[in-house]
Amino acid sequence: MPFEKIDIHPINIERSKLNLKKHSPTEQEFKTAIKWLENLSIEKSLSPRRQERLLHDLVLFFKIYKKSTIKITKEDLIKLKENFLNKKILSNIDKPYSDSVVGGLTETIVRYLEDNYPKRMNEFISSTNKPLRTWFIMRCKKKTPEVLNENEIKKLYKETNLLWQKYAIAVLFGSGARIEEFLNFRFEDFE
Repeated sequence: MPFEKIDIHPINIERSKLNLKKHSPTEQEFKTAIKWLENLSIEKSLSPRRQERLLHDLVLFFKIYKKSTIKITKEDLIKLKENFLNKKILSNIDKPYSDSVVGGLTETIVRYLEDNYPKRMNEFISSTNKPLRTWFIMRCKKKTPEVLNENEIKKLYKETNLLWQKYAIAVLFGSGARIEEFLNFRFEDFE
């Protein structure tokens, strides 16, 4: 039987493009965004997952900004950054976006604007003479991921009654695998 990978985050670029079309302020903006993504995909050999991430970022940007980027001003970007910093822009669950989402989104916005309006973006210099890329992108601080300690794993293992759950806990803890890696283990992967 051939191996079939289990993907917990299936990729659907066409659905993402339809979502972009729905949220683009104009038809021309949608066409510009698609052309930009196609050119970037060829130039950088982007994976389908990365393409979908960029489409998602553009959808989010257009939901927030709601105007064509042809008319974007430095003041618009300053206000957008302030709103992110002050946690005024909320997600679908009425919580501020995480630092990593905001970091990725601001990186995508800058790349999109620089690629489509290079002359104008060169004029968007901060009061301290920093280019757009330097003053607008919000880098997130690297955090150590929260993980269960060994005692918490042992407690979880002891309180589990079903054998397959004990097996899953033991393999996940012993291997350090992420969930998608765990779901795609094959018999041949074990010694």
